[in-house]
Amino acid sequence: MKKTLPWLWLIFLCAFFLRVYNLDAVSLRGDEAFTVNFVQRTWDALWKGIRFIEPNPPGLYLALRAWVALAGASELVARFFSVWFGVLNSALIYRLARAMIPNPKIKNLAALIAALLIAFSPYQIWHSQDVRNYTLWPAVSMLALIFFWRVWRLEVGSWKLEVGNALYASRFTFYALYFLSAYLALMTFYYETFIVVAQNVFFAISFVRAGGLRDLKRAGRALARWSAAQIVLIAAYGAWILQTDRVTAYGELSAEQSVGLLDMLTRTVASFVLGDTVPDAYQHALAPIVTIALIACLIVWARQDHARAIFIALYVAVPLVGVYLTSLGRPLFSERYITGI
Repeated sequence: MKKTLPWLWLIFLCAFFLRVYNLDAVSLRGDEAFTVNFVQRTWDALWKGIRFIEPNPPGLYLALRAWVALAGASELVARFFSVWFGVLNSALIYRLARAMIPNPKIKNLAALIAALLIAFSPYQIWHSQDVRNYTLWPAVSMLALIFFWRVWRLEVGSWKLEVGNALYASRFTFYALYFLSAYLALMTFYYETFIVVAQNVFFAISFVRAGGLRDLKRAGRALARWSAAQIVLIAAYGAWILQTDRVTAYGELSAEQSVGLLDMLTRTVASFVLGDTVPDAYQHALAPIVTIALIACLIVWARQDHARAIFIALYVAVPLVGVYLTSLGRPLFSERYITGI
């Protein structure tokens, strides 16, 4: 860890400078200008707008309102809101990679590469200069994943009968942190729901694979804790869903509907890996190649680490299928709507 720390700080500095370079060179685009003006409404008008007009839950608007109140609403200052989370994403992906990868020989290097890719990603840089929720959402979503992996390792990962007050204290802490971060992610973007579903499917598969059915007493306690956390999360999130009609009545004019699942996958991969500034002709040519290469890497990884490979497959597949089904009848697909994965 000490050997990689200087490189890590260098990556963070590069991520910061790439995101602040020419930050206010162009005026706020339409969605940005609307968002900045929207959060400066009166509290009553803002809350009604979130419930009945805007397509997103209140997380972005409340956080941006606080930022604007403290720092101002100029183009430069408003865009710094996204810059901070864009840089934070490099740090969070580093921490997430370390939490996921069990091999101590490669985890630091793999985490460093992950942070480097996020720092220099054209897609991430563009959205870090855009006053919307496409850096905030990945940040809180990755934070939830970090604590999810902590919980998973305690409940399922080693599958040993562990005792001691320290363990129970840490388990409660990680459950609480997981709940808070997952709730914030859900309250930032509705499609986070599909990521939470993927986590539950993975937990269930891991539970069976780890032999939970052979130790019913411990299995019952683990399932009770996980189920309780999910019930509380559903109840808290449901309290918001019942206040808004945006989930059932919304269709985004700038989005698409009835996009084929394979096309959705290749386009999403192309945007994330190549960036939105690459000409469409190059994206269409390179997208299948990049997609096949990533699938091949996943297959190779599966031979060495079944659990993590299953998680990555679910983490990509469940949100994609969820967005695909959601967008069959309404225009609700855009590559940036899956940026949380």
